[in-house]
Amino acid sequence: MPSVYPLKSKKKLFQFLTEWYDDPTFADQGLKRAGVDNETFGRKSVIYLYLKRESDAIKLQDVLQRHGFVVDERYNQVNPKTVAVQVSYFKGHNWDE
Repeated sequence: MPSVYPLKSKKKLFQFLTEWYDDPTFADQGLKRAGVDNETFGRKSVIYLYLKRESDAIKLQDVLQRHGFVVDERYNQVNPKTVAVQVSYFKGHNWDE
């Protein structure tokens, strides 16, 4: 997932999702919200968004990319209801491994 743009923060991602879905739980709960997970591999931090339908995941992936977020399209091919968004580094799950 090469970065074409400077990576956006998880805070910016949750702000965007709050506006896109008109759902304040994204900004309020962040990583603790149902349907959201995260992992950090070395200096690479990823937020996983689990959706109910594959079509919703494809639409969200497209919207995020158009708004400058870095999305791993390969991850969606293996997990079609999940969108993997790379964000700027934070101490996410497994950050210390």
